[in-house]
Amino acid sequence: VNVWDGHNVEMIWQSADFNSAPVWSADGRLAFTSYEQSSMTVYVWDGIAVTAVSRRAVFDGNPVWSADGRLAFTGETDLNTEIYVWDGQELTNVSQSPFSDVSPRWSEDGRLAFISDRDGSRDIYVWDGASLTNLTNSPDTDEYKPAWWAPPQ
Repeated sequence: VNVWDGHNVEMIWQSADFNSAPVWSADGRLAFTSYEQSSMTVYVWDGIAVTAVSRRAVFDGNPVWSADGRLAFTGETDLNTEIYVWDGQELTNVSQSPFSDVSPRWSEDGRLAFISDRDGSRDIYVWDGASLTNLTNSPDTDEYKPAWWAPPQ
């Protein structure tokens, strides 16, 4: 992973295999995934050091930052995919389901939408920091990627 400041290129991480999904936070941190030794891990660079946010058996990826600096990503182990949130210190499984939970997207006010098939079809769920709500509850239709709409200012 290389970072260019407009004048210089700095290598902040080197993987024997590959790196992907770089995404910047509002406060200048960089989250990315790195694939090494048959597993994908989410890392965060704070401008000085790189920190491993996750260390799972199979795949952690698709990082996305909230406006307040929390990082959400998908984590897969044993054919189950969950949604995790890292607040800079703690890593929390917010989906807590034996079913597939994917595609996290933050709202401007800090709610997290994602797709889950826990009710038999792919529905949009929202985590408000404390509880989950099934927004779509549509057994005849599958949802694929949630997106938040913000009214024009």
